[in-house]
Amino acid sequence: MMTENKWRIIDKYYKEPSKMVCCICDEEIDITKDERFSSKDLFGSGELLRYRCPKCGAIVGPNKMLDLSEEELAEEYKFHYNLNVEAPNPEEEIATFMSMNPEKDRVYLDYGCGGWNAAISQLRELGYDVYGFDPYAPNDSEYIITDFDELRKKKYDGIFSHDLLEHLRKPVETFELFAKILKNDGKMVHLTACYNYVYEYDRFHLVFYTGDSVKVLCEKTGFQG
Repeated sequence: MMTENKWRIIDKYYKEPSKMVCCICDEEIDITKDERFSSKDLFGSGELLRYRCPKCGAIVGPNKMLDLSEEELAEEYKFHYNLNVEAPNPEEEIATFMSMNPEKDRVYLDYGCGGWNAAISQLRELGYDVYGFDPYAPNDSEYIITDFDELRKKKYDGIFSHDLLEHLRKPVETFELFAKILKNDGKMVHLTACYNYVYEYDRFHLVFYTGDSVKVLCEKTGFQG
């Protein structure tokens, strides 16, 4: 109810911009004519409007989330985590990790691991040197990094994520960060259903990597898709 009341007030005064810029290819999106998608937030923030980039094909939005400051977005996540406990799914995360053919004498990073993560502890018990990173979710594990400056101090042999990419407000900047902290011979694997337009009922899902968006993102940041 608190979330619904908050967003009811926001929606009353929020004005959708006439144009926006694609967060992957920087193409201008004209929301008065480009393809629009509407859904309702499962977690109480009302209508979610998203738009397809006419150049790379990504579906981005809602603007009312993209327009939040970093501090406001962090508060949204913290509040969300306090009210909604996501069920752990270590099996899929471990399968994603194993797809990199990891070695036990190398260092790996679970980016956007969340506060409920069980995969990291299980992988470490198996002998893999795995760390997690999440700036929003509460976690007191010595193997979970919560600060970007601390994150940049290490180089990793592999980076993986599970249901993370759709949450990135600035995918290009994040992949540029990956390029800096990943070793030259390192690997990345990112598992998400949002390479298609699904799970659109979540306001925290800001980018759907449809069309040529993955190819464009990799080309801009020096990765091979």
